[in-house]
Amino acid sequence: MPSYPNSRQFAEDLTRAMPNLCNYAKSLSSNSADIDDLVQTALTSAWAHQGRYRIGTNLEAWLATILRNTFYDMCRKRRWEILDQDGRYAQRMAVPPEQQSRADLEDVRRAFACLLPQDSEALGLVVSTRLSCDALARSRGIAGSTFRSRVQRGRARLMDALRLEPGEDYSGGELMRAALQVLG
Repeated sequence: MPSYPNSRQFAEDLTRAMPNLCNYAKSLSSNSADIDDLVQTALTSAWAHQGRYRIGTNLEAWLATILRNTFYDMCRKRRWEILDQDGRYAQRMAVPPEQQSRADLEDVRRAFACLLPQDSEALGLVVSTRLSCDALARSRGIAGSTFRSRVQRGRARLMDALRLEPGEDYSGGELMRAALQVLG
């Protein structure tokens, strides 16, 4: 079957079908904004695909099918949407910026680069494995006191390079998390 010879005739037929299309949309939704959206989307889709419609078939049935499928698509999409008019839910989902963590990570990398190789290795092993100094010293075949010295020297130089005070707790902060990323 042939399609419409010109868009003008198709537009006139769409205009005549609009009241029935609106009534069908009202039967699917009670929300006036949804009704308007459904009709508009169905008409836009029909216009975009007018070459698929064949003269002699039922235009209103074709439009009703488009509208129904549009409604189903809208329902599927809304399953994943959350009503958040005041923005409280979205506010709770905010992700803090990563700039400070990245800057901390870069500081830790620079500080580790300043350590003596044996000190950075000893400190890195203690931080990353969480094993005792004695166990790590045995695994390396060196005296426990030598290993502990390297760890202490590494910590002191790292704290100095990071400008941390000796009594300041840095074990659970961003700097140590960044250090773990460097060592991991």
